[in-house]
Amino acid sequence: MSLLNVAPENHDYDGLNENSTDIEKLNVVFKVLQKTSSPIWLEYDKLFVTRENQKIFDAKLQKSGLVSFEMSKMDPTYQLNDDGILFLDKYGSYSNYISQLQEQQEIQRTKLEVRENLEMQKLRGEVDDLTNRLLDYDSTRNDQLEANG
Repeated sequence: MSLLNVAPENHDYDGLNENSTDIEKLNVVFKVLQKTSSPIWLEYDKLFVTRENQKIFDAKLQKSGLVSFEMSKMDPTYQLNDDGILFLDKYGSYSNYISQLQEQQEIQRTKLEVRENLEMQKLRGEVDDLTNRLLDYDSTRNDQLEANG
């Protein structure tokens, strides 16, 4: 790998600023990585990632599971791994991938809530049934005690 192996000059960074979210920044990183087949160093200044937050940002990128990385004397170099290539081919961008994951999580959460609500309704019905049985028992018992006594 040559010492000049940095991201090619492009306009992918143009929409970023200091208020950009990590997802927006990661989206840009994946756009840049899609354009090259060799490992690159990230241009943290163009990503508005401060030196203090660089390790956290690197961890998020590495935790995505979509890149391979190699530690160098300076900063890590990144390259899309096979999963990253396939996911970005399927979803088009990192933000689309994240949106799809969030949508799937919301669907799962909704299904869980529906299941929990049905279980609660069933339990309420059982409690009502047991309460009615107890009231019937008490009423029958009181009637028997009055008749006997």
